[in-house]
Amino acid sequence: MSENPPFHIAKSLEFGWDVLTRRWLALVLWTVILWIPHGMINTASTIFAIFAQNHESPWWLKVASVVVQLITLMLSTRVTLLCMDDEPAGIGEVLAGFKYTIPFTVASLIFVVLVGIGLVFLAIPGIYAGLALGLYTYLIIDQDMGPIEALKRSFAITKGHLLQLLALYFTLCMVVFAGLICFVVGVVPASIVCSVALGRVYRQLDRAFDGEDEDEETHGDTDAYDVEAAG
Repeated sequence: MSENPPFHIAKSLEFGWDVLTRRWLALVLWTVILWIPHGMINTASTIFAIFAQNHESPWWLKVASVVVQLITLMLSTRVTLLCMDDEPAGIGEVLAGFKYTIPFTVASLIFVVLVGIGLVFLAIPGIYAGLALGLYTYLIIDQDMGPIEALKRSFAITKGHLLQLLALYFTLCMVVFAGLICFVVGVVPASIVCSVALGRVYRQLDRAFDGEDEDEETHGDTDAYDVEAAG
């Protein structure tokens, strides 16, 4: 592995913006489509909170919210990777991501449990687990891994880079917050840029772990961008 850090935050965000400008229609359209169910559930929850006798949402609405969050994360990751690779992101291509439902759900449940247990113990173990295991989403969708395999791989490729990842996630949160205060609508492009940037970081960490040079043609999206930037 190279002694240099496998990724740079500024370059990752720049790459995210580049992909957004090239594939803005697919990325924005799918982001809006996938967020619509969230809006519907949030509206329903607000109505129940106002008019229900106990001011709580019913259990089925809470379950629906979790299911929608899982589907949104899974399909949005699929869209991100397709657009990063300049591949078609039509209905068929995106909905093909449903084949990952079982491994994605299992991995997500394990991830939430581990992070939750860690947060109980002075928070630091939970933060550690979140940083070390959080790239499982890309590994399942991009490399068709099983849940345990994806979590183990995420733990392996992030080892030694947790502080840099912490700085990355903090920066991504600030980008989304900046988009939120820009008349709210800015949160859509901001979240897209962050998702693509994180996808690029995942691939760079994955290749660095295997000792592959950053300029090898493993994935055309990152390599072409890096070569162009270097030129």
